[in-house]
Amino acid sequence: MRWKDEGLLLAVARHGEGAARLTVLTREHGLWNGLARASSRKGVAFPPVASRLQVQWSARLESHLGRFACETLSATAATLYDAPTALFALQSLCALCQQALPERDPCRDFYERTLALCQTIDPSRRWLADYLRWEHRLLGECGFGLDVSRCCATGNAHELKWLSPRTGRAVSREGVETPLVAPYRARLLALPPALLEQSRPQSMPHAEWHEGLSVLGFFLNKCLDPMPAARLQLMETARP
Repeated sequence: MRWKDEGLLLAVARHGEGAARLTVLTREHGLWNGLARASSRKGVAFPPVASRLQVQWSARLESHLGRFACETLSATAATLYDAPTALFALQSLCALCQQALPERDPCRDFYERTLALCQTIDPSRRWLADYLRWEHRLLGECGFGLDVSRCCATGNAHELKWLSPRTGRAVSREGVETPLVAPYRARLLALPPALLEQSRPQSMPHAEWHEGLSVLGFFLNKCLDPMPAARLQLMETARP
């Protein structure tokens, strides 16, 4: 068995001397694991996570772990060591993909969105809203997509302000007063404005970003156990 593809490096785990087990999110083949040799006998490190790779995977049988031959196309993280928020966001993205996505299940559209976000993250922080939208999309990949298209109580699509913590459905300013929702008003979560189609900010206040991470983290906790340490570190970094 052999195939070639492009992918994002999600994780590197040492495997003996001069080798590692790589986890790669590929465009055509989805999440894939394999062994790889270091690029030098002198023990040169593997590229940092979120690096874009050209990979070739081979194994005798498809069910085997197999081996990767990799070529680094770009390494975004290598340019962000002076931008901790951006670096933690990349690490969180990789850890969430590794833990949440099913192995060997093609997800080309999600790969393209993930690659686009990786290429957007930089020290400017203009990507904060894009990161929230990416986590929203990840929830959909996990089978727990949030319904922010219309109010669960009225069916209207305007003035959506909250999310039901149980169902992940949106609640509007009008809907929160209905008998269906009013008894649970205190439990509702704030709906991050960045998730709404009619609200696509290019930048956002840091406090609003932290609140958005908290809300999405609540729903990610329903899918992931435990929450990746990199995602928890991102929350701490984003704290106002």
